[in-house]
Amino acid sequence: MRQLSRDTIIAAFRDRIQQGDRLRLSKDELDGLIEGFIEQLRGANTEKKIKALCEAEIKLLEEGYPQASVAKYLTVYRKALKVAIEENSLALTKSNSHRFIHHQRVTGLQEKRFEHWALTYLKYTPEVYETIDKRSQLTNRGKQLNLRLVPVERYLALLQSFLTKKDLMRHDGWQQRSRDSLDDALRKW
Repeated sequence: MRQLSRDTIIAAFRDRIQQGDRLRLSKDELDGLIEGFIEQLRGANTEKKIKALCEAEIKLLEEGYPQASVAKYLTVYRKALKVAIEENSLALTKSNSHRFIHHQRVTGLQEKRFEHWALTYLKYTPEVYETIDKRSQLTNRGKQLNLRLVPVERYLALLQSFLTKKDLMRHDGWQQRSRDSLDDALRKW
């Protein structure tokens, strides 16, 4: 399969946004965007250029996705960057990387690190991540407070009927048909 250019992927992404499509980027397209982004980073040798590339990439993703989704995509980007650095296809130099003290958000632990500027700038601020976490917690809390009731007796009766049928069918070699009918019944239920 021929690889699409980054410009072609971005044009298709923006067309889908315009049309209101739910699927904005396929996995292959996301991989292509990331590869193109890493290629751009290879030509960026200053903190300023790298920061501008990262900010532009985040804005591009925000054209089609809410912050919570972009945060997940940024994780994919960052993993790809780390792999490219480990494989030395994105070399660390004095001009594209820096030393710093990292503070873990959850534990508060500190450690010294050396990383590419893209890993510093291709992420949201801690405040944005906190806001995303709070929204997720509120959504989950709402789901927990509004649980759907399961008619237990009806569910158990349905399972019992299939267990009985499965036991009988096992002896006749109808195991797959039994599983298929159980799946169908549970979907309809």
